[in-house]
Amino acid sequence: MKLRFLGTGGAKHRRTPECDMPEGERRCASTLIDGNIQVDVPIQTYDYSVKLGLDPAAVTDIFMTHSHPDHFWKETLMRYADASEGRLRFWCHESAAPHLSFTEEELSRFELHTFSTFDCFETGGMRVTVLPANHVTGYADEVAVNYFFEKDGKRLFYAMDTCGFRAEAWAHIYRNKITMDAMIFEATMGDFYGDFRVGSHTSIILLRLIVIAMRENGFLKEGARVFASHIHPPAQRATAEETRQILAEFGVDMAMDGEEYLLP
Repeated sequence: MKLRFLGTGGAKHRRTPECDMPEGERRCASTLIDGNIQVDVPIQTYDYSVKLGLDPAAVTDIFMTHSHPDHFWKETLMRYADASEGRLRFWCHESAAPHLSFTEEELSRFELHTFSTFDCFETGGMRVTVLPANHVTGYADEVAVNYFFEKDGKRLFYAMDTCGFRAEAWAHIYRNKITMDAMIFEATMGDFYGDFRVGSHTSIILLRLIVIAMRENGFLKEGARVFASHIHPPAQRATAEETRQILAEFGVDMAMDGEEYLLP
């Protein structure tokens, strides 16, 4: 399984076109898996993937975590849909679909698929399991989600915009003894203690506790890679390099835009 980070920034990063992105600044969070499975479509993703030499037409499935604009930008989705010539599958929680306001013409350009939490299905050569995230969206009835992606015996847990685990999500992992080869977990609040988003996002302090608990309970395989993403520097007291060192102390890599990893 191959990971390519197309964006690793939090909600307060610039929601501006790729052509206006300052050098070295993080883009809104998005990840490409094995070249054809993509999670989230913020504003810069299409142009940045082209800049990296990737082919947007190779993307067969796009999964949305939730509808906040740093994770979903309709114009970006439609550019991927047009590149795929109608073959693109777009996946979101059933509670989110009504709020995306797709027109009939837009729906004719891609396949819309919805799911419920704890659903498990296969698409694009990947087995996908949906877990509820601990996050509040702009709509009272929308459920934000995290994902397990499984392929060729490798399992990746993708957790963007969630304050740790919801109890039922952790119970699902614990009761089913789910082990992971890699995990991408948000660290929006950095090492800042007093952030008002404490109920909806994860800090480095909390991420440390999560990673330790997962290792102690055998949910992270020997040699599993753990990445911190959705990082929001203005909320941090530490510099980027200091943040990298803090994360490295408990075996977590700080994800960077454009980086590529092959899971062991």
